[in-house]
Amino acid sequence: MVATEKQVAQLRRLVDESGTDTYSDGLLAEYVERYPLVDSAGYEPDDDDWTETYDLYAAAADILFEKAAVVADEFDFDADGATFNMSQKHRSYLAQAERMLGLSALQVRRHVV
Repeated sequence: MVATEKQVAQLRRLVDESGTDTYSDGLLAEYVERYPLVDSAGYEPDDDDWTETYDLYAAAADILFEKAAVVADEFDFDADGATFNMSQKHRSYLAQAERMLGLSALQVRRHVV
């Protein structure tokens, strides 16, 4: 299984990661490849005729949850008459991650016990 350049580029747009300092194309491809799906012809990922089909929204959610974890310790504060709402970034990443999970094929699997 190999993620295409197009899939990697789409994932990069989904998580608003324009640079390659933190998430290289190779690393993004690894995220993509974690979530293979049945293709449009009904082939499973281990079938010889399977077309590279992945759940990019699930991969995006992983990255956005990571981004939220990185900024989790940022807090709101007042200084010199100004208010700095640093926690908004954390909440925003979490909300984006939840939205991606909502678009993901995983939403069906999340409810299976």
